Amino acid sequence: MIHYRNDEYTYKFLFQLYGSVLTSAVWPALLSAGVSVILLQPAWVIPKPAVEHPFGVQIFALILGYVLVFRTNMALSRYFEGMESLQQMSSKWMDAALQFVAFTNAGCSKFLREDPKTAKNILECRMKVLHWLSLMHALSIMRINDFPIEYDALTCIEFPKKDGVVCASRLSMCTGFESVITPTPLLRDAGGLRILGYITQEEQDALQDCRDPVQVLCHWVCQLVARMRIDGWIRVHPAIVSRIFEELSTGSLGSAQAVKLATIPFPFPFAQMLALLLMAFAILFPMMVSYLTDHWVVAPCFSFIGVLGLWSLNDLAVELEMPFGDDPNDLPLVDVHNLFVNGLTGIYLANSDMLLNPGEVPGYTEPTPMTQLTDRLNMELARMGKSVRFAAQMTDDDYRACTQQLLEADVGFDASVVLYKEITQALAGSLERARSVAGAAAQNTLSKKGPGPGRPLSSVPGRSM
Repeated sequence: MIHYRNDEYTYKFLFQLYGSVLTSAVWPALLSAGVSVILLQPAWVIPKPAVEHPFGVQIFALILGYVLVFRTNMALSRYFEGMESLQQMSSKWMDAALQFVAFTNAGCSKFLREDPKTAKNILECRMKVLHWLSLMHALSIMRINDFPIEYDALTCIEFPKKDGVVCASRLSMCTGFESVITPTPLLRDAGGLRILGYITQEEQDALQDCRDPVQVLCHWVCQLVARMRIDGWIRVHPAIVSRIFEELSTGSLGSAQAVKLATIPFPFPFAQMLALLLMAFAILFPMMVSYLTDHWVVAPCFSFIGVLGLWSLNDLAVELEMPFGDDPNDLPLVDVHNLFVNGLTGIYLANSDMLLNPGEVPGYTEPTPMTQLTDRLNMELARMGKSVRFAAQMTDDDYRACTQQLLEADVGFDASVVLYKEITQALAGSLERARSVAGAAAQNTLSKKGPGPGRPLSSVPGRSM
């Protein structure tokens, strides 16, 4: 997109050729002026057509002008519709990210004191959703531009730390051999589309096997938010959490509308008919001008200006009816995406208390193998005559995922009661020890100020710790 000041009618503005349609319209205008010069030759050299009245050419020019105005109006409508669709997609997905981060930060503040492992899982989910949203926006930009999905054209950046340092590196999805895909010039010149976090091999495989990766990513975000609400990690009323799904849906609608404009061109019969009429006008108009005046300067100038004006309107419509691409007057898709990623980064940095990597949660310890508990449970299963056994590498996180219903499906009701009681007692002792360690470590973090200058988190209206 060309940025300019339309209040300065200087030679720089009037005679700028970059992005101007005059460079393509000047050639048929010169052709028309040449026809006018030929018609001004003496009759013994070039026989001049006899024109009794220019009424026919006037009606033809009037109809052509109406058709050109109609096409120009349609082109402007498509251009602004593309701009609105792009803005709707970015703003609504940004609203969804803002609400999600606010909800998860509110729930994580409680788990930082009581359950560091759950707090760590919430922080991981927060980073995963922001990563998916940035990737979803980047893939949508590629699809709108009618580009093939090129993961080599993506620049992965790490989530910012407390010190504000962000490390960026070019993503190379092909290891061990050189990629045969050359990134699109628009993306290569812009330094690539940035995304937060790194694409895992599982994500790449899943997205490459689907026809619409944007909708798949949107599905992943919705499913993760729903699971977090069911598990109690988002401690907000379901009716309020549904706003996230509403914003995601509205943003997806904007993306679909932009893809519609990029996929469906202006009707071919209309464009073909208009091109033929313009070429006929470039020949007929100098005939009418030469009938009105035989001046050697006025006739070619009138022919040149008249054809230049109508042809420029047509080229203007052609330029605007497809608002996406890498032309000078197309919408700045790469800049819009970079603003979106900057917005996600700003949301992530909004609460300094929550700028914790999942492994930096106070009191969090890596999953602990519970070998003694596993041995006791397997001995109990052997005593009951059951053939199933617990895996030797079972950790405390694995046992927390074991419910009595799952145990009952494998070993029956009586055995599940005994096993579940043994598991809950062992986990209760392990959790008590973890809380005692987390209490002292988290005291410093929870005493810091939360959102808003000079206001602790516990003083926010409507929020009790």
